[in-house]
Amino acid sequence: MHITPANYQRLIAINSEDFNCCFYCGCVATEYDLAPPTSIRNVIQPHSDNLEIPACRECHQLLKHEPSGLLGRRIDVVKDKLAKKYARAISVYQMWDASELNELEHRLQQSVAAGLKLGEEATQRLSYKGFVYEVNGHRFDSPHSPVEVHCVAGTQFTDFKSALNHTSSSYRIPKAKLKMLLKEHNNNFDQVISLYQQQVLAALAEKEMKTKCKSLAQQYKFDAAFIRRSVNHYMAEDEEMSLEQALRKLEVERLMGK
Repeated sequence: MHITPANYQRLIAINSEDFNCCFYCGCVATEYDLAPPTSIRNVIQPHSDNLEIPACRECHQLLKHEPSGLLGRRIDVVKDKLAKKYARAISVYQMWDASELNELEHRLQQSVAAGLKLGEEATQRLSYKGFVYEVNGHRFDSPHSPVEVHCVAGTQFTDFKSALNHTSSSYRIPKAKLKMLLKEHNNNFDQVISLYQQQVLAALAEKEMKTKCKSLAQQYKFDAAFIRRSVNHYMAEDEEMSLEQALRKLEVERLMGK
C-alpha cells in the first residue's frame, strides 16, 4: 500500500473518469510525483504546494530533478520537456495526413506513419488540461493553461494542425513555408497570411517589371539594366506612378528617336 510522505497532501481526482490518470498528460498514472521532491524537502520554499500528484512513468522521470514545489511550475516544466522530446514526431504529425501515405515509397511510408501516430499522441498529451481535484477535503480547478485558440481570419481553431491545414489550403500557402513563417511570427496566422500575400504580390510585380523592361530594351535595342534603373527612379520620385506610366515616360523622354 502506498503511503503519502509526512507533510505532503495527496491530489485526488474528484470525477471517476479521471481516476488513475496522470495529472500532467492524461496517460495512465503509475507513480506519484512529489512537489517538491523529498530530496530537497528541507530546502526553504515558503510557497511550496507540498503535494503528491498522480503521474505516468515518463512524466515522473522528466520531473525527477525539478526542484520547484509549485504545481503550476511543474506542469510548465514537464510540458516543455515533452514538447522538446517529441518535437520531430509532432512536426511530422502537423505536416502530413494519413491520406498522403499511399503516395510514398514503402520505407518512407512506414517512417511517416510512425511519426504520425507518435506525434498525434504527443500532441494530445501536451493539450491535456488536467482535472478537477481535491486536497485535504478542499476542491480545486486544474491550474493547467487554458486551451490555445488559433484565429484565422475570424475562424477559431482549438488545435494547431487544423488551423495549419485550413490556412494552407484556403490561402494556397505551402505548408512548410507557412509553418516557417508562423515560427517567425509567434503563430499569428492573420499576420502571416498578410505577409505572405504581400510577398506574392511583390514577386508578381518584380516579374512583371523584369518582363516589361526586357521587352522595351529589346524593342529599342537598349540596355535592360538602364531601363530598369530609370523606371525605378521614376516610380521612386512619384509613388502614385504605375509601372506602365513609368515605362511610357521613359520611352517618350529617353528612347524615342534614339
